[in-house]
Amino acid sequence: MCLVDIEGNPKAQPACSTPAANGMKIYTKNDKAKNAQKAVMEFLLINHPLDCPICDQGGECELQDVAMDYGSDVS
Repeated sequence: MCLVDIEGNPKAQPACSTPAANGMKIYTKNDKAKNAQKAVMEFLLINHPLDCPICDQGGECELQDVAMDYGSDVS
């Protein structure tokens, strides 16, 4: 979920593994970054079991927490 828009790159890049450089312009909340983050969240939710009510991680699930942070329109 660490995708950001780096000016000059055609696609969103993972901020967590992209070295910073002087003069870089990085956007975390513009449309390109938000759309990339949303696509990753949708992929994670699509490929996740739908047994939250009976899951041992219920209430302590990192995926649930992140999904709630992104809003209900993602699921």
